[in-house]
Amino acid sequence: MTATTIRSRARRLVAAMAGTGALAGSLLLGPAPSAAPLASDWTEIVHGRPSGQDTYLYDVWISGDDEAGEEEETWAVGMRRADVGGTTEFRTWAQRCLGGSCTATYPRDYESPPFNTSNSLQSVSGTSSSDVWAVGYARIESTTAATTHHFDGTTWTAVPNPVSSGALYGVSAIAVDDVWAVGAEGSFAPQAQVVLHWNGTAWSRVPFTVGGDCVPYDYLRDVAADGRRPVVIGECRVGAGPTESMIATYKNGRWVRQPVAGFDTDADLSAVAWVGRQAWVSGSTFVGGGDTLTARWRKGQGWAAVSTGGLDGNLRGIAGASRRDVWAVGLSGCCYRLALHWDGESWTPDDAGEFGFLESVATSASGVPWAVGQKTAKSLIIRYDGPLAGTG
Repeated sequence: MTATTIRSRARRLVAAMAGTGALAGSLLLGPAPSAAPLASDWTEIVHGRPSGQDTYLYDVWISGDDEAGEEEETWAVGMRRADVGGTTEFRTWAQRCLGGSCTATYPRDYESPPFNTSNSLQSVSGTSSSDVWAVGYARIESTTAATTHHFDGTTWTAVPNPVSSGALYGVSAIAVDDVWAVGAEGSFAPQAQVVLHWNGTAWSRVPFTVGGDCVPYDYLRDVAADGRRPVVIGECRVGAGPTESMIATYKNGRWVRQPVAGFDTDADLSAVAWVGRQAWVSGSTFVGGGDTLTARWRKGQGWAAVSTGGLDGNLRGIAGASRRDVWAVGLSGCCYRLALHWDGESWTPDDAGEFGFLESVATSASGVPWAVGQKTAKSLIIRYDGPLAGTG
């Protein structure tokens, strides 16, 4: 297991410390109280948590277009620590938020008594409030299996996929018949990188090689697609040398690694997103620490690093509403929230509260960002209620 794998999976493989598994039913809790203001432009969204359970949220996605008369709906996914027959295990859970009111939902878990089994959701995406995908893994003893769940507006359904041993860490939905997911195959590092595609009927593998001397190594961390060119991030390795950061795009039926101007090859990438006609990645300058890092792709100019001003930390999530309105979130030090805003010219830190850390951010069609993470083993959902780009 590489140093990159250890650092980047610290939050995701907490579930590996306990077991998981069989299919438990989908439950609902009533709406939680609305919101609690922070000493900033961000509002903490109070949401119901199972009593006595630690809760974690890893990704967030927003459906709908308020300006088009569609109700915007925010989804957040992760896992919760549960006591199952006197044993600590992890179970999937999700939050479905309308305005400032959230309802907990529970996708079906895989179980395999009498073995310890743990489940986790790592990423969420969709095309509407009745077409939502969440991906992750189920771990039974020392073996993991990739999981894919679909929400049709009423019910979560566990959908089969061809990765029987492994995990999925990113999903990006373009249309009901065009969804991409990435992760790893195998239960032990280094794992084989895997890409899946949903065609409206079934999940299938998409071969992943990038050509050249740098061979894909271990898992793919995230995927973003705009209907024309999916982008994935991960690592590759030349021979027995150190691992290198990797951005790869899919075009004309093949994957191609992309060079990044001003980028060190040991950069630690965490997230990728399309913002209009531009693509962004975020992370930190090197494994296990360093400064915050972002890079941007523009047509005709390729990929280039974009300075964040040397700010210490790791940006784990990035999203935006336009080329002049991009948000990146993460953590600084061991446990302090970090949020940055891009106005088309430069990144500016924004006060998103103090203790805790942020895992992911999404922006609504109207430009409102939501972020998720945790503080002291409790899930965290925050919404930006300050002036939006172009409004003040």
